[in-house]
Amino acid sequence: MTYSVTAEKMYVHINAIRKRIDKVNHLISIDWNDHISRLKAELLLQFLEL
Repeated sequence: MTYSVTAEKMYVHINAIRKRIDKVNHLISIDWNDHISRLKAELLLQFLEL
């Protein structure tokens, strides 16, 4: 849940992470502050093997 850590681990610029997350938020509505919603999103992505 930290842009800088995510950017570092993905070897991309922090602005790229922000842009990607904004794009996802535009496509689907997830409350990233709710741990249950984050868990559901993570499980869905693992199920889809993304």
